[in-house]
Amino acid sequence: MELKKEFKCKILGFRYDKNRIPGIDILLNDKQNFKFEETEIITEHTPGHTSGHIIFFFKKEKYLFTGDTLFSFGCGRLFEGSYLDMVNSLKKIKKLPTDTKIFFGHEYTSNNLIFSKNLTQNNKALKTNYEKFLKDLNKKKFSTPSTLEVENKFNIFLQFDNEKFKKEINLNHLNELDFFKKIRDLKDNA
Repeated sequence: MELKKEFKCKILGFRYDKNRIPGIDILLNDKQNFKFEETEIITEHTPGHTSGHIIFFFKKEKYLFTGDTLFSFGCGRLFEGSYLDMVNSLKKIKKLPTDTKIFFGHEYTSNNLIFSKNLTQNNKALKTNYEKFLKDLNKKKFSTPSTLEVENKFNIFLQFDNEKFKKEINLNHLNELDFFKKIRDLKDNA
């Protein structure tokens, strides 16, 4: 509330969170379009991390603000949602244009890359990305924004439908949901 007063701003929130988030001024619905200045923004309900989690897609600019649904080379923990909720939410993201720039809610790139690199020890492309990230970090560069193209290619949490990748790490016997559950559980216990 202090930030709201200081910046004289309005708080936008998903309609299911109206009693959970104090001070919401504008209640948003799933797939709702709204304008901010000259920009058209689409709200998507993406439960998994929380039951009322939403993401914002800036249509013309192809910017996606994912909050805690998707991170660079990772995804959010499940606090209120189910594994199925999160997989379905990630599928919504995967359908966006591949040149979409993704802005994340937190900086977990290093830990996510270490986890992925350890799980996929033979993946040279992932190792190269990890080394590039470390060099960029040393040069004070940011890991965000990423692009959906990069995340679709390297984010282990988006590989639930990639049979070649699942085979590479000996999890091709698992369906999409069980694969995601296995990876999420491994990360949570890492």
